[in-house]
Amino acid sequence: MQHQRHPIFLGEDNNIVFKLICINLVVYLLLNFIRVIYFLYGFSYADFYNQIMPWVVLPSSWHQLLTHPWTVLTFMFVHLSFWHILSNMLWFWVFGRLLQDFAGHQKVAPVYVYGGLVGGALFIISYHLFPIFKPIAEHSTAFGASASVMAIAFATTWLIPRFRFFPMVAGGIPLWVVTVIFVLVDLASIPHGNAGGHIAHLGGALFGALFMWQLQRGHDWSMGMQSMFSWVNGWFDPDRKQLRRPSHGSEKKSTHRSGRFYRPDIPPFKKVSRISEKKIDEILDKINEQGFHSLTREEREILRRASQEDIQ
Repeated sequence: MQHQRHPIFLGEDNNIVFKLICINLVVYLLLNFIRVIYFLYGFSYADFYNQIMPWVVLPSSWHQLLTHPWTVLTFMFVHLSFWHILSNMLWFWVFGRLLQDFAGHQKVAPVYVYGGLVGGALFIISYHLFPIFKPIAEHSTAFGASASVMAIAFATTWLIPRFRFFPMVAGGIPLWVVTVIFVLVDLASIPHGNAGGHIAHLGGALFGALFMWQLQRGHDWSMGMQSMFSWVNGWFDPDRKQLRRPSHGSEKKSTHRSGRFYRPDIPPFKKVSRISEKKIDEILDKINEQGFHSLTREEREILRRASQEDIQ
């Protein structure tokens, strides 16, 4: 097969997992660059945290939230520790890659963002609901992609619970087992520090499971965000603008017929595949948009036959 694509390769146009990882890395590098500047000018870490971080982290205080409302989105992309971002992005790559492969790339960003929003909301509510948090309710903050990653993990597990890691070793480890261990460790960590953060993680997990449960029943909660992304992309897509407003010159060119009645660049007796490259691309695009499970039996048979012959 001469032309192959896969929706999870680095640099693929629709690789949303890679793009979200890049956003997290850019924010991480930017914040740490500012932190280095503070250090070089003799400021302390406390100065950096008190002057810079309130602009991007999610506060538990209602007053601070009203003055910095954008933090409900920015906090889920903020990391300061290398190990913090490394662990979150590794988990996100594992689960996000599977979700993108089996459900389509359009589901990844909505689950990530909505899961973070639900986790952040649960974080704020818990700090004003439970008495143990009230003494620090006006000074606590949350940041990191953990709630979003938890949402991705639960959505993926709900979709393909029997998927196995390392299948060559004793039959592999089921995905649901990995997720259960992940959650149990998170629950056990609540009394030992960052309790609000762990509660936010559970909020993300709850949303991920509910999202996939509803999706399997025909209710796609990601449609609103997908429509917004399409609308925004339309403003920056020159090809789409040209399609909306075709020029008269292009119409005339399209009606012009070539005087050639043969293709001199194709030698005689050339073997041509019965399966067109265009058809394969359409099937691959469908997998990328809706996941492998959306293919019909005929489309799966075409992919199987295409893997056994050269596509011209």
